[in-house]
Amino acid sequence: MWQVYGETRRQRCGVPKTGKVLNDLPKGQQKQAKQHLHEMWMAASRQEAEPAFDDVVSAYGTKSPKAVECLSKDRDVLLTFDDFPAEHWV
Repeated sequence: MWQVYGETRRQRCGVPKTGKVLNDLPKGQQKQAKQHLHEMWMAASRQEAEPAFDDVVSAYGTKSPKAVECLSKDRDVLLTFDDFPAEHWV
């Protein structure tokens, strides 16, 4: 596949990643974390998504390093979608 579409940028869907991150958080933090993750996924551009991503990392990094590691390891491919204008999302 990469031979045919060698210049295609990889993307990952945030829905399964949200579930994995929430599973690594204590139940008491999951509702608020889901809202933070939703803000990140719904950002209109990468310029908006980057600070939202950093907010999630700083909010949960100390108490839930496993959850933050799960999210952070795929940062670039999770935010690829935000590099394209919202008009392309339809």
